[in-house]
Amino acid sequence: RPVIVATQMLESMRFSPRATRAEINDVAGAVFDHVDAVMLSAETATGEYPLEAVRAMADTIGAAEEDMTRPHIKFDNQFLGAPIPHSIACAVSSADQMCQVKVIFALTTSGYTAGLISNHYPGQPVIALSANQITTNQLTLYRSVYSISIDHIDSFEQLIEVINKLALKYGLAQSNETVIITGGAPFGSNAQTNFMMVHQIA
Repeated sequence: RPVIVATQMLESMRFSPRATRAEINDVAGAVFDHVDAVMLSAETATGEYPLEAVRAMADTIGAAEEDMTRPHIKFDNQFLGAPIPHSIACAVSSADQMCQVKVIFALTTSGYTAGLISNHYPGQPVIALSANQITTNQLTLYRSVYSISIDHIDSFEQLIEVINKLALKYGLAQSNETVIITGGAPFGSNAQTNFMMVHQIA
């Protein structure tokens, strides 16, 4: 489940252009606790300094993420309903320890694949690729996940072609840099995460 902290995070900025030290600490603390998202409400809905509030939140998150360490997560096997997808998510998220990985591409229909990887705190951004607009919208809440809407994928060859184009178009990776691709095949089905591919951008 995505975890969102959304309780008066920068409350004083409803009427002040600057946040208090305690509020900045609260935002940074949420990042250090590895929540998926932090949220402003009254600060931007009815506050007098909505742009400043968003800027203060973004700057604090960025600074905190630079100093954040990746936790070591150990899942209890008796609670894993699908051990193969979890094993692949674990391998994908730890691959940067063995090779230089720029980004992780997760092909997903329901969002399950990208959510699993997010749970393992990867060191790289996760680019979720989906033809389902509802899924791409929902995945924006998950930590480290950025979603892109794509047309339906029919084959691995087509998937590689799409990823090469997206990597170069959005500056995610350059030619000859390594990315990881994961998802469930056959594409477009309800198959759980069942493959992991190491790919060099062409």
